[in-house]
Amino acid sequence: MTPGGDYYSGMECADRTRREAVRDERIEKTIEKYSSDNMTIAIANGSVKLLGRVKDQDVARHVIKETEEIPGVREVTFNLELNNSAL
Repeated sequence: MTPGGDYYSGMECADRTRREAVRDERIEKTIEKYSSDNMTIAIANGSVKLLGRVKDQDVARHVIKETEEIPGVREVTFNLELNNSAL
């Protein structure tokens, strides 16, 4: 994770112990619960990319953590613009 400036970006690998694979479409539907209209979600073979704008770093961390917890997610790459740049 590289917090800096007005962006929060990086990549995290999800813990794969005791998880069954889930189709990308199901992963996307689950992520939509935690994302906003200002976020683009791309998924391929369990790799998730989050792009867009969020309120602050706490919201970014929450979305990333919730995404990592979804069965079938192998890694999360993110580049999120922070509306509140105060870190």
